[in-house]
Amino acid sequence: ICGMVEESKRPHIASFMSNITRVIGLVLRVCVVCVHVYQLRSAPLIVPGWSSRLVLGLFLTTWGVLTQAIYNMAAIIIDLYSLLIFREGHHMYFWTTPKKLESPPSRYVYPFFRGVCFPLTCTIGALFWGLYGINRELIFPRSLDGVVTPAMNHMQHTLPFILSLLEVVMIDHRYKNSFRLDVFLLSLLLASYTCVLFATRVYGGWWIYSFFASIPLLYKPIFVAFAGVILLFFYWVGRSISLGLYTQTAKPTLKKHLTWFVHTNSETNIEEASHLVCTH
Repeated sequence: ICGMVEESKRPHIASFMSNITRVIGLVLRVCVVCVHVYQLRSAPLIVPGWSSRLVLGLFLTTWGVLTQAIYNMAAIIIDLYSLLIFREGHHMYFWTTPKKLESPPSRYVYPFFRGVCFPLTCTIGALFWGLYGINRELIFPRSLDGVVTPAMNHMQHTLPFILSLLEVVMIDHRYKNSFRLDVFLLSLLLASYTCVLFATRVYGGWWIYSFFASIPLLYKPIFVAFAGVILLFFYWVGRSISLGLYTQTAKPTLKKHLTWFVHTNSETNIEEASHLVCTH
């Protein structure tokens, strides 16, 4: 106990290192957003007869890049909020369960990552490179080699996959007790893109992905259902990784309570913490 009290005499050091880590994360997120904006602005038009770049919004790849860009922009705002407004030292937890405090906006952004961003970007990478390995003409014909550079191809189909894995490993997105909401968002995502896919064929007269034209009618919904299974699989992967790395069921102990109390409050509370130890 005395060691914890002595360590708490330098709370500003821990606070400084925490802020440095947040600043580094903030800079990295800004870089990621810049890359995504570059992707969206530089993506070539690959649909014959269309001059508007809005048609690129029909492709699932664009959805993946866009959702990841939206998530990172929201995360930047939350990081700034956390650095400039939210302060852990303003909150005191005595004998309640100690837990990491997070800024209030996080509760709205984390479900978006869990149920939309992570499974979508991972599914895009898996489906694209899976079909590419089977027969690249199905998903990325050789005629596009002169239009889409290899660097742009990896920025669209590989980079989002890697960034999502890093995100779920480095940050706890609170997967516990979130299954129903996450699956609802996942189902909404799948239903939305399925409507876009078939509406383009009915009202536009063409398939967003040309290989759909060669699939028999009976197998089209089967393929969509298979894509849904992959989405659910990657959600399970993200959930398993997060729950495995961030144990959220540990039983609180006296040492944890006192450590949280001492380290999240100013030096003026050290004597009060010592009094609590003696009385306990």
